[in-house]
Amino acid sequence: CIRDRDMSHPGFYYWNRILTAMLSTGMVVFTFLITRKLFSKVWLAFVAAVFVAVVPFHIQQGVMTTPDTPVGFFTLATAYFAYRFFTDKTERDLTISLICMGFAVATKYNAGLAGLFPLSAVLWHWREEGVRPPLRIWVLLFGVPPLAFAIAMPYAIIEFDLFLSALFRELNHYSVDGHGADFTSQPGWDHIWFQLTTIYQNIGPLQAALVIIGFGASVYKRDLRFLLIAPLAYFVFMTSMKVNFHRNFLQLYPIIAILFAGGLYVLWHGLRNLADAHAPSMRTFIPYGVAIGAFITVAPMALSSTIASVDVFRSRESRTMAIAQLQEIDNTQPLYLARELRFHEHDLALISRNYTFIDAVSLSACADVQKGFYVL
Repeated sequence: CIRDRDMSHPGFYYWNRILTAMLSTGMVVFTFLITRKLFSKVWLAFVAAVFVAVVPFHIQQGVMTTPDTPVGFFTLATAYFAYRFFTDKTERDLTISLICMGFAVATKYNAGLAGLFPLSAVLWHWREEGVRPPLRIWVLLFGVPPLAFAIAMPYAIIEFDLFLSALFRELNHYSVDGHGADFTSQPGWDHIWFQLTTIYQNIGPLQAALVIIGFGASVYKRDLRFLLIAPLAYFVFMTSMKVNFHRNFLQLYPIIAILFAGGLYVLWHGLRNLADAHAPSMRTFIPYGVAIGAFITVAPMALSSTIASVDVFRSRESRTMAIAQLQEIDNTQPLYLARELRFHEHDLALISRNYTFIDAVSLSACADVQKGFYVL
């Protein structure tokens, strides 16, 4: 059973929360790098990085051992290096982007749409320059991601039938079955509205207004249009499903931060033109004013994030909570603890019954599971 579950969310269940938090921080770094390259403004990149760093939802997800933060990290890495290839045409960047894409899909299957970043970069150059990409580019596009996927998740190849079974089960789960009344929306506008209102609640009205302005700026900014292709395709695809877990949209928050920076860029550009026309001496101070205004707008989120961080810090670890709950369960059944979870000694000392450590990954089928309580 444990391997069946791992197949539906590949490979990352045993990652420590510290590593997840590091990858969450990495998403902030990539947000900074993409924004700096996009607008050529360090202060604007810093604002975007702060924006995504203080979103309470981003902080809460960043300390959970789920696939959503790792897939967000690898998807954003895919976007960054694809964007470098888009602007600099360096095949090394394209290769790194494709490797990150393979790792992203190995983390969570719906990340396959991240492949639109490198693919769009190649096709965009083909369209603009009228020169067909050489054969080696196509070999990279369609050869590197499967190889990276196989390296990150080899049991998908070794036990291909189990991989396909889990893949189709997840597709059926998301598109047909749903996930109970609280986590199911009707595909289409109902689901779109649910996700948009959730994003609005997570970032606030003024921030949402600047995001909309930044989205409008994509009409005039070629590079921003390129960066929006994959996120928009992902949003449409995921809202065509029934399951409405908002954590599936965590990887869009860095893009939202970049659009927020785009809104500020439009504001800065407009004020600069206004200063040129009426008060040239004020031109130097405009970036500082816009940056200060931006930090004031994210201050409420920063306060909420501080409260959320304190709550997370004070919350008991899930392993400690599991041991506490065991004390309230019938103790006549055998107790089995997954060795991979590495329970703390002070938690084990609280158990008032005999227990046995097992290797969770060795459970190959439900038929092999002995009757009893399992903490996996």
